Amino acid sequence: MREIQIKMAADGDLHTEELAKYARGDAATDLKKSVLRNESMGIKFTGRPEMKPQVTAVNTEGKTATVTDCFDATSWKPVYKDSGKSSSSPSSA
Repeated sequence: MREIQIKMAADGDLHTEELAKYARGDAATDLKKSVLRNESMGIKFTGRPEMKPQVTAVNTEGKTATVTDCFDATSWKPVYKDSGKSSSSPSSA
């Protein structure tokens, strides 16, 4: 699902059919709202975040696993589409 989120943030397209493969309900609605809000402000994201998911526990009896992920957005920046300039406030850059 993260890959579709990154794609949506980069190009401003909702990718509705592709998104439906990974998210429904509130998760899909929240992603769409975020894309539409950014689009209305002329913002897109450049670069990409770093992700390092790892299985940290497995329960074979309960057939479950715990996954921990470090999500680093340092290289994933919001910019104005027209100018390419950062849309981050100085305190959040």
